[in-house]
Amino acid sequence: MIVPVDEIRNGKPDPEGFLRAAEELGVAPEDCLVFEDTRPGIDAGLSAGMQVVGLLTTFSAQELRHQPLIGDFRVVAIRREGEFLKIELSDRTHGVAERGSDAGL
Repeated sequence: MIVPVDEIRNGKPDPEGFLRAAEELGVAPEDCLVFEDTRPGIDAGLSAGMQVVGLLTTFSAQELRHQPLIGDFRVVAIRREGEFLKIELSDRTHGVAERGSDAGL
């Protein structure tokens, strides 16, 4: 879901954009998974009550100060388990620990 910046009043790190996306999708914020490559984006996702995965595409791990972190989407595996999606992260190139999450549909 994309929420254009001209459709919200407050940009990141305010969670307004993420909360609006969840509302438009009809999904509770705690059932959302955000992928973000900036600290303000990570803060916005966390403030919205969402799970956040940091992307090492723009800033370093030290600058993002967040876990989990991934190098790119090639390390994301998604499979259906009943009514849930099982999301597994494993980053072979950056040595980031593997982590799994459940996200509702």
